[in-house]
Amino acid sequence: MRGLEWIYLIGLGALCTVLVLRLFGPRSWPFELLNHFVSQYLLGAILLCLGFAFMRRTLLSTVALMLALAFAADFQRAPQPVQARASTPSGNANVSVTEQSGVESHPFSLITSNLFVLNQRPKDVLTWLAGQPAEVVLLQEVPSAMSSGLRALEDVYPYQFIVEPGTGLNSDVYRGSESMAILSIHPIQEPEGPRASRRGKLALKARLSIAGAEDPWIIAVHPSYPASQARLWARDAYLTEIAGVVTNLEGPVIVAGDFNTTHYAPAFRDFMELSKMSTFRNFPATWPARLGPLGIPIDHVLVRGAWLTDLTALSSIGSDHRGLKAEIRLPTLPQSLRAWSN
Repeated sequence: MRGLEWIYLIGLGALCTVLVLRLFGPRSWPFELLNHFVSQYLLGAILLCLGFAFMRRTLLSTVALMLALAFAADFQRAPQPVQARASTPSGNANVSVTEQSGVESHPFSLITSNLFVLNQRPKDVLTWLAGQPAEVVLLQEVPSAMSSGLRALEDVYPYQFIVEPGTGLNSDVYRGSESMAILSIHPIQEPEGPRASRRGKLALKARLSIAGAEDPWIIAVHPSYPASQARLWARDAYLTEIAGVVTNLEGPVIVAGDFNTTHYAPAFRDFMELSKMSTFRNFPATWPARLGPLGIPIDHVLVRGAWLTDLTALSSIGSDHRGLKAEIRLPTLPQSLRAWSN
């Protein structure tokens, strides 16, 4: 029992240290990595509180309870769905978009998935995509052996924007190391790659033509994984640049992909503030896939000028990420323009 108490005391001290670092918001590596596990800290503080209560250590149990409350407050500081909050004074998330905003809207489905460059199940992935799981699919870390298989799905997704190393991009040749793709049942217009760094991290931007709805911009992102100070700076610079791209776009905008940051981190909050995007009311865990809902949410779907009505984590198919499926409502065209659009 004494040994168990020491373990609990070490855990309590560690969580106190983490809380202090969170309050000061360190943005240098490796301290920045502490930002991404707030839900796990909350769970740990609750378990410590219960453990100390069982040991009848009232003071320590109270300290752990205070820590749990602090992490719970930190958890609630995550960016909230701005548009839903503005259009739903009652806070009723079950009210339809049309009822919330008083305007008509057009349903739209989108999936984002990091396939993992070392994916050993390419055939299963292609079979899944052949079932047309969404109107638009954004893919990151597409294995080189899968690209030809994606192009063979043109009867399912007739409109494709696939960028591989050595292909043309922005009137130049893309010299990075990653392949990314946008697969769509809707026509793709103005495809380009707004960012392709020396580390091979790029973004894909395109506008979709959807009958009856305002044409949305789609941006697929995948910044660097913050495994070092240099990669951390690269990730933050990437997100800042994409936020600048978003601010110059008119009409509905959807940004999705593997952000390599959770919504607790300062970099994510900066991106949201600069881009004026909106989130969903919860953030499904996506990585590592083997932990399921106990993982951390580093993949996101964000919207501006549209309504994100549902966001669900998908089962992994050979990847270390779980994909996300989003149900979105797009603003419709004015009645006078619908016939022309069709």
